[in-house]
Amino acid sequence: MPVLEVNQKRNVLFLQGPLSPLYQQLGKKIGQQGCNVFRINFSVGDWLHWHGKGCYSYRGSISDWQAFVSQFIDDHEITDIVLHGDRRVYHKIAIQVARQK
Repeated sequence: MPVLEVNQKRNVLFLQGPLSPLYQQLGKKIGQQGCNVFRINFSVGDWLHWHGKGCYSYRGSISDWQAFVSQFIDDHEITDIVLHGDRRVYHKIAIQVARQK
């Protein structure tokens, strides 16, 4: 991803996090600072901890994930990604896609 100017608007994408309300609370705080916050849920467990405005549920297959996340990053002009565990397959792909932008 390109280097950001200090005053540039941030668009933050949250992927899977710990099984707790931590990411939802962190997203709320980041949003209060003027950032746009998005979340992609992969399961009902993800949805239970965070749903509503800015949340999307991914229902595709792993083979479709790369195209989906690439389009999502472009459509929402994502500048930052927050995730828990960089070895999860969906996260590895998202990181690889983001680095190519």
